[in-house]
Amino acid sequence: MSIEQILPFKKRLAASALPALHQQNAVVGEKVTLAFIEALSGALLRSDTCKAFPDLVALGFWLRRANIQKILNTLADGVYKPVGLVVHYTPANVDTMFVYSWVCALLMGNRNIVRLSSRQSDVQQVLLKVMEAVLSLPDYADVANTNQFVRFERDHQDGAVISKQADARVLWGGDDSVTAIRALACKPRCRDISFADRYSASYIDFHHIDDNDNTAGLLWRECEPFEQQACSSPRILFWRGDDAHWTSFVNALAKQAKAVTPSITRKNEQLIYNQWCQSDDLLYSNEQVGVLNLVHVKHEHSALIERHSGQYTLCCVRVDGVEALLNYDDARWQTLSYAGVSKDSLFKVFHNAPIKGIDRIVPLGNALTFSAQWDGYELLSQLARRVVFE
Repeated sequence: MSIEQILPFKKRLAASALPALHQQNAVVGEKVTLAFIEALSGALLRSDTCKAFPDLVALGFWLRRANIQKILNTLADGVYKPVGLVVHYTPANVDTMFVYSWVCALLMGNRNIVRLSSRQSDVQQVLLKVMEAVLSLPDYADVANTNQFVRFERDHQDGAVISKQADARVLWGGDDSVTAIRALACKPRCRDISFADRYSASYIDFHHIDDNDNTAGLLWRECEPFEQQACSSPRILFWRGDDAHWTSFVNALAKQAKAVTPSITRKNEQLIYNQWCQSDDLLYSNEQVGVLNLVHVKHEHSALIERHSGQYTLCCVRVDGVEALLNYDDARWQTLSYAGVSKDSLFKVFHNAPIKGIDRIVPLGNALTFSAQWDGYELLSQLARRVVFE
């Protein structure tokens, strides 16, 4: 049995022969690691091919030395050591997510094996080509030896071999996928960091919005990438205002949404969703705004999210104020993006509320911006050991 190594060099080999299994850990924030990340950032930002893909440009900016140092500065005071071998099971719905996950572990001095999605999109292929060029440079041979990117099926025999060697596993995927991976044997002290099914929402108070065009652009920035499949893409839009506010905003949103041509498949998916809402008496009305399907629902229902498949559909809920969002508390709710309300006002509402969900509250337009604080985890500290000196 063998698995396919994609990077640093394409070849087939047994899982037990992966170099990362047999190398030493690095130190937290090692110079060669920081230099490699900076080189990768530069390669992405200089590439004319990458410039055609906004998510690769965003990744290049995120990897800049100043931002990486800012991320390291978020660590609490103390002495940190790597956990060891981190195995990443990365998602198929966001092409660049595997790099964000990997870099967080890499910064903490860990060795890494990254299982890539079998879905080979144009974005992923361009990204892997750039990474291969940087990893092949002699200056970064140590990084190449301690980090491998592979493909294998979830039930592949060698996948179980890798899992047994893991000191930490980072699991991205749906609930069923995460549960299946967690069932694989691992070390007794192996840490599992699970990113399972989540959804997100936006809140806009139109009483305090002066520029509908700008606000519509910010919402579209969160809906358009990844075809609304990312866990941080809003699937519910809570809004406060009157009918005139809404009409004006929809006109502005139409200018953004017309940039994407709706496919027959997407139209069918939207129609099926609308029909289901109507059959369960959840639907007030729906509006087709370019590719966007705006579904005005009467009240919250758990299946609104369970049946929601992205496809540029927003469940729209009119509320009297931000306090009303507490009535929609759900452990699966990951991110709340906001406009027309202050951060302080949100803090007062949510700070002392015993909510089960909402791990991130960010300004509208920033929902998809990756942070080392994700889904309620502080990834850097979770991927390291903190040594106590007394």
